[in-house]
Amino acid sequence: MRNDSTAAVKDGALNAAWVEQTSGVKDLELTPNRVGVVFENGLATVKEGDLYAPWVDQVGSVADLELSADRIGVLRTDGTVAVKESNLWSAWVEEISGVKQLELSGSRIGVVLDNGLATVKEGNLYAGWVNQLPGAANLQIAGDRIGVLRTDGSATVKDGGLYGTWVEQIGGVQQLALAAAGAPSTGGQVSLADITAVYGSTYATDTVAAGLPSLNAEMVAGAITTPSRKAALLATLKHESGFRYNAGEAGHSETYRGRGFIQLTNDFNYRAAGAALGYDFLSNPDAAATLDWSAKIARWYWGSRTINAAADNYDMGAVGRAIGYSYALDPAESLNRCADYKKALAYFNGGSLPVADGAITCTR
Repeated sequence: MRNDSTAAVKDGALNAAWVEQTSGVKDLELTPNRVGVVFENGLATVKEGDLYAPWVDQVGSVADLELSADRIGVLRTDGTVAVKESNLWSAWVEEISGVKQLELSGSRIGVVLDNGLATVKEGNLYAGWVNQLPGAANLQIAGDRIGVLRTDGSATVKDGGLYGTWVEQIGGVQQLALAAAGAPSTGGQVSLADITAVYGSTYATDTVAAGLPSLNAEMVAGAITTPSRKAALLATLKHESGFRYNAGEAGHSETYRGRGFIQLTNDFNYRAAGAALGYDFLSNPDAAATLDWSAKIARWYWGSRTINAAADNYDMGAVGRAIGYSYALDPAESLNRCADYKKALAYFNGGSLPVADGAITCTR
């Protein structure tokens, strides 16, 4: 965004050509496949796809626009916040009022209220707020980290989710910036080598490999990036689908039988997934087991049931309750899933469990 309020964006290499976008701009936001601007008149508009895609107007009277993964958030000039997810035409969900700063990151929404309270929610758009700290001047979220710059110039940061422990950083601060913990090149990603190291060469298939890029992207979008969260998801997917994006429920022919990474089942779940993601899965149920949608559905299902919170508490039993499965197929299902969780948890934690074995809840 230039001083004359024009915006230009380039794709590709650093020496790629600039593509002029629009003028009269007061705020510019980018994600890998979206460009968003707020005009000087307060209208927020977003385009998706290539740099020549058409603009889709969002809402007016906007003070700040935030983009993250498939979410769009606006802080209006009246201090109210609304967020939508999935596509550019999705319905807005009103979040909170009395806001002076908005921050989006993956499945998290964070705000600083006019009274200086920083509060964050995680999961679906209707999740509850978890208050963080008072006296906040600025809030930053990156990966599994949350940072606050206080009005007194001190900075504090926590790892490990909404309930992590704050670690004081430094005083006399004017600006705070965060990057996700760990190497940016890997983030929360899982490789085929990781899966086979934990669960064996049975899963070293072309189908599993083909689904990992989309699964990794949705894991990052859903903040499934800590050892416990990754372990809980992988243990779940091992039993749900064998890590296959195109898995179908064996022995079933019902229209809304289990499909995909996380085995979306029953018409009400197909309907809810469609409403959240902006696609008619009721009319096109087979789409739930495609590369386009399988990982997105898994991330939506995981987030809509706030399963990250269960993983943060090392409660694989609560993960199982949220996922749902039949004991008739395997009376020891909970213990088996938990054993697979422990294997992955130790692997992603550097070879040992981060807590005592007895601190892990296995029963559903």
